[in-house]
Amino acid sequence: MSYLVYIFRPLCITIVLETLVAVLWGIRTRRELLVVLLVNSITNPVVNLILGYVMFYGQMEGYRGTLVVLELLVFFTEGVLFRIFLPQLKHPFLFSACLNAGSFFGGKAVRGMGRSIAAFLTPGNGGIRSGMEIPK
Repeated sequence: MSYLVYIFRPLCITIVLETLVAVLWGIRTRRELLVVLLVNSITNPVVNLILGYVMFYGQMEGYRGTLVVLELLVFFTEGVLFRIFLPQLKHPFLFSACLNAGSFFGGKAVRGMGRSIAAFLTPGNGGIRSGMEIPK
């Protein structure tokens, strides 16, 4: 997978999911949404580059620990940035935690759906392409 896909696909998924959570939180103005977009455009690629480095160099045993540390750093960094650039937020760190939880678990769900669809469409897996009949 090219580095651009490795960086931009998770970034796009994160932006969509965290924007949805932000809107549910009450973020509505163009400026507020732009802050959420820019903050994610800074933190998400950095996390994915570091995780890609860990995976590329075969350090899978350190992947989960690295992920936990990075997520905590992102939570703190985004909380600080939201406190500075969205001073109207009463709880910027709680906002950061909710955004990150939404994108983390939403991203897991999206990846799981993608794998399920791929398995369904793969020949010999009981999917459509293997001759499965579609009920009428």
